[in-house]
Amino acid sequence: MMSKLLLILGLATVIALAATVSSRPMLIEERLIQIQAEDTLTGFPRIESEPLEVQAALLDMADDELLLLKARAAYLRYPEMTREILPIYGPEPEFRDILRLYGENVLPPIHYFLSNPIGSIELMNDLAARYRAAVEFFSGDEKTDTDTAGQQKRPVKEKLTREERGWYAVRFIQEEGMIFWVNSC
Repeated sequence: MMSKLLLILGLATVIALAATVSSRPMLIEERLIQIQAEDTLTGFPRIESEPLEVQAALLDMADDELLLLKARAAYLRYPEMTREILPIYGPEPEFRDILRLYGENVLPPIHYFLSNPIGSIELMNDLAARYRAAVEFFSGDEKTDTDTAGQQKRPVKEKLTREERGWYAVRFIQEEGMIFWVNSC
């Protein structure tokens, strides 16, 4: 009798350990987003397998039917770009405006700017950084570090992050429309 009880207890312990190790803990908010995405975003194939950030961005657009339709077109035509761009820019009104106006066609230029440093934009950023450094120098507010010998270092060149480069594309599309992209191809 005692050996059967120990066997059952051991088996229950092994099953409990296996279940604990194989389970994926999830915050209640994450699970709620997944459930709501599965219910609301029925026009998006395999939405349940998409990253949580994509699901949340799409859910945030659900109250605007036109915007959601354009987001669906982007999702169906450019799934990889959508997974990369929506979590970054999806909640932003500027991105929503251009997505609503131009549809899925805004994704390739934004993705290009995200993926590639653009020489002219880097040059503009470098010139702006030099201008700020000159203004700080002449106004007496210079904030450059000094090295161990007490000599001043040159101001560090501020490289644009990929998100900042993407913002340039969003703003270009917003200000100039899609003509800038067609003419630059």
